[in-house]
Amino acid sequence: MTLYILEDEINVLNYLKGLLAKIPFVEVLGCSDSVEQAKVEIPALKPDVLLCDIQLKDSISFRLFETLAYEDYHIIFMTAFSQYAIQALNVGALSYLLKPIDIEELKEALQKALMKKEEYKVKAAQIEVLLGQQRMDARPDKIVLKNQSMMQIVQVDQVLYCEGDKGYTNFYLEDGSKHMTSKILKEYESFLLDRNFIRCHQSYLVNMDYAKIYYMEGYLVLENNTKIPVSESKKSAVLKYLKDI
Repeated sequence: MTLYILEDEINVLNYLKGLLAKIPFVEVLGCSDSVEQAKVEIPALKPDVLLCDIQLKDSISFRLFETLAYEDYHIIFMTAFSQYAIQALNVGALSYLLKPIDIEELKEALQKALMKKEEYKVKAAQIEVLLGQQRMDARPDKIVLKNQSMMQIVQVDQVLYCEGDKGYTNFYLEDGSKHMTSKILKEYESFLLDRNFIRCHQSYLVNMDYAKIYYMEGYLVLENNTKIPVSESKKSAVLKYLKDI
């Protein structure tokens, strides 16, 4: 991910460069202490992210977006003055950081920008999956598992079960691996219910291809001997599935 810095205090600029040098997925393309210089350099360099001090030596950095389309960039504003927050958000700031800049807050803001940059890849992968389902070669269904650090594309028939966990979902695969995603379990439900999964509990979706025993007291045992609870309200769905086999 590429980045351009607008900062007119040399000591702050050097401090920022030092912080950014510790973040491996960021490349600094250039920097400027004035709006006029930035207006020329930014369109030529085409950075992904603008890290902008608000008060520069010739103007405030909001003026930059009188000529540049702010929608083309992920913007992170920095200032010592919190009264600029609303104006920063109004011009599409991705994040707003108060000085002195904390490295963890900076990392979080840049990680957020990176995920936005990668969204089109996720969408492209999802479209490819949908198209693949219509192809004559009948490739196995796939699902994109996305979190802050990666996007994993896996075959649905390799998923043993999914577990909801405080706003996240854990996918457990046949090879023993576990993948945490940043979506809640319900967001996967409609897709997986059409692919031999059952919602057997508020916190679980199970691939019934891997179920080997159902105990009437209220749990399933999978082929790898994992025990999955079956809630009272979901027992009828499990029994109906077993009856229809």
